[in-house]
Amino acid sequence: MTTPPPTGSRHPAASRRSARRAARSRTGRVRLRTPGLILGLVILGLACAGVAAAGVAGQPSTVIIESAPASKRPPAFETSSVAEHSAPRHSEPAPPPVTSAHVRYELVGPPLAGFVAFSAARPGLVEPASPVQLPWRTEFDASQGFIPTITAQNAGDGAISCRITVDGAVVSDVTSDGEYGVATCTGNVIAGD
Repeated sequence: MTTPPPTGSRHPAASRRSARRAARSRTGRVRLRTPGLILGLVILGLACAGVAAAGVAGQPSTVIIESAPASKRPPAFETSSVAEHSAPRHSEPAPPPVTSAHVRYELVGPPLAGFVAFSAARPGLVEPASPVQLPWRTEFDASQGFIPTITAQNAGDGAISCRITVDGAVVSDVTSDGEYGVATCTGNVIAGD
């Protein structure tokens, strides 16, 4: 059977440890033994905050360390822009003119369309206030890369038709018949000349 080490005057280190443990349990605090550790953690935290602040501000942090007199330092590299070392400059060609096409959407059918949505010259779909009185049409100029598209739904029974015309030529013509029928027309991508 092993006996625990005696505490008291014969083992002063053990009695100091038990006193510290008792004090910790009463206060709930832990006392650090090394003030240098605290100082090191504070300095590390400040350094990290400085680097983070420089990154947030968009400015790189710079550290300059001078260990030798200017006469003994190696010569500094000269900086130059990339443009100075690239191929000889020629006049830039003018960007090609933006080509556009005239787009027309048309809807015909019963007196009302319950839903209409179409792609317009700006990004996204346009939805006119419903219901839409038929016949209906809209026109605009669209640039290269645009895909003309229109969808319409009947407000009741009957046939509803959509048509897309680009620069006067019909590129899509669709008819849907029936109660709450949906007609969708899509043209080709408008290409440059």
